[in-house]
Amino acid sequence: MVLSQTQIDEIASNFHERFGKSFASGDPLKVAACYEPNAVLIKSGQETKAWFGREQIAQAMEPFLANPDPNAGNKITQSLATQNGEYVILQGSFEVAGNWAPYELVLRKQSDGSYLITRDEYKM
Repeated sequence: MVLSQTQIDEIASNFHERFGKSFASGDPLKVAACYEPNAVLIKSGQETKAWFGREQIAQAMEPFLANPDPNAGNKITQSLATQNGEYVILQGSFEVAGNWAPYELVLRKQSDGSYLITRDEYKM
């Protein structure tokens, strides 16, 4: 089944709402639960670093959660999906301390119909 752009945008919106709630909880394990068990989180830029699996991803989230920015923002600039809807790719940027950092998320459809992050790359 080919997804319409409206369906893709709805998946993106629902996912970001779920991710936002988990982030707002301040619990790195809840944030990591938005990732597949073997997902990868990549920070690119001047210093490239990668975290593999939920445990390492939870650890990588701790600094962001320890000092949350109440004025932080998030913008999705592009969302697309594979023809069968198995993967949804989100591109956008998030705000940290007044600076916008681009990101790209690859979500994979799970057996229950939900989506989890399989690959997350941001540039800072």
